[in-house]
Amino acid sequence: MEKQKRQTTSPNLQKKKMEKGQEKVNSSAETKSKKKKQQSENELDEIDLTIRALDLQIRQAEEARLGASCLEKNKKNQEEDVQRMKKTRTSANQKKTRNKRHKRRPNQPRQNQTKTENVLPKIETGETKLST
Repeated sequence: MEKQKRQTTSPNLQKKKMEKGQEKVNSSAETKSKKKKQQSENELDEIDLTIRALDLQIRQAEEARLGASCLEKNKKNQEEDVQRMKKTRTSANQKKTRNKRHKRRPNQPRQNQTKTENVLPKIETGETKLST
């Protein structure tokens, strides 16, 4: 009787064994999917590197074809553009400072206004000041 009990497994143990087997299957599927993702990422990285290398080769070929003289002309043109931009900035700044110098400040009255005030006669009011 005891031998028979040991040989037969309870339903709970069978369920546990099935679950462990299922976990193994799931984990192996996950590892396979991870490996596939990693391989695809590696392939994409390789493709990206080859594209960059080809771009570099194309640029070098274009520079060689254009020659040094064209590159020098481009550099000179860029320098001239920079100089032009600097000049426009300085002229704009000069205009700003010039405008600031000639602006009327609100606290200081114009000279013309002070002259007209002095010319106008003072109007006396009917009140008299009492001296004590």
